[in-house]
Amino acid sequence: MFGMLKLKNRQRGLCRMISPYIEYTENRHGRIASEFWSDPFVLGFFTIAISSLAPDDLNSNDHARLQAGCISDLSQVDHLLVGQWITLLSMSEDDDFMTGCVHGNAFAEALRLTADDALVDPEMLPMVDDAALSIWQSSVETRLA
Repeated sequence: MFGMLKLKNRQRGLCRMISPYIEYTENRHGRIASEFWSDPFVLGFFTIAISSLAPDDLNSNDHARLQAGCISDLSQVDHLLVGQWITLLSMSEDDDFMTGCVHGNAFAEALRLTADDALVDPEMLPMVDDAALSIWQSSVETRLA
């Protein structure tokens, strides 16, 4: 039971890192349609962004739960359905999903640098945060069109 609570807390933390970008997009473009979340590129983006930001001490089952749970929390799509989509797309090596994974990893790296630089050099924060936002806009927001 403690393991599931710990996993849920980690899920909430990851959602808190990503949700400001979703709010930013919704403020600019309006509410994100539910169909957006089933786009293979979008699923790849969020799956790898979450994986890249997740703690290293997770086993593969917990990792999958964290991915599906976080995307479910962000999208309001059932976590079991999200998990099925991720499994099907990754097993079939869907091109759009794989491209989304590459973009999601770049976004996660920019977010990680943001957190690291904020601790070391607060003056670096706006520049690094701009990098994460730029990746977000060119990757996620372009899928809304």
